[in-house]
Amino acid sequence: MRNILLFFILCQAGIVFGQENYKILMHKGNKNFDQKNYDEASQLYSEASQQKAKDFGSHYNLGNAFYRKEMYEDAIAQYEKSLENAENESQRVSALYNMGNAYFQQGNSKKAVDFYKKALKLDPNNDKILHNLRIAQKKEEKKQNQSEKKSQKEQNQQDKDNQQQNNNQQQDIDRYSPEKDRFRKENNENKHEQDSENQLKKQEKREEEELLKQIAEKEQHTARRALGSRGYANSRSNEKDW
Repeated sequence: MRNILLFFILCQAGIVFGQENYKILMHKGNKNFDQKNYDEASQLYSEASQQKAKDFGSHYNLGNAFYRKEMYEDAIAQYEKSLENAENESQRVSALYNMGNAYFQQGNSKKAVDFYKKALKLDPNNDKILHNLRIAQKKEEKKQNQSEKKSQKEQNQQDKDNQQQNNNQQQDIDRYSPEKDRFRKENNENKHEQDSENQLKKQEKREEEELLKQIAEKEQHTARRALGSRGYANSRSNEKDW
């Protein structure tokens, strides 16, 4: 019985000691945070979170220390844990709001907008959240416009490059295409055949003209011979006596 009682007392003492140690760690962490000793503060908050794993405050404060050290990814991870252990709406709003801030600092304005909206939904009259939401929305809109312009510019350049490539390919096709070469070859062959036919016709015409000339000369020779046998024997003309 005494052993059981002693065990119970020790457990209670351990719990009390742990709680006291947690409070001491959080107090020291807050003091260092206020003094901008963020490395020391993050170490103390981390030890405190180990004392109470399911705790909002230690994870939230550790997230803030990481945020001040510009370790935004680590800060977001701690804010997520604090959100899981939030005990009331105010704590949830704080965790969501700071997650939005961390995402915004990372340059992820789209994520920032999402978390600001979640925080604003829980606290619609919070001017600070609304202010940051509008800034994040403007930045996201600007990024989208720039992205669209960049995409359009890249598309125009791609279209231009494709057109130039098509032109070059078409030139190559015109220059080296077998069909084109065959067409040119056929044209040359047809031209050669046409020239040969023209030459042949000219030659035939010359031969025909030469033959006609020879025939004409032969006919003239025959005619002279005929005239000579009939009329050239008497050189004087027949004169009539009136």
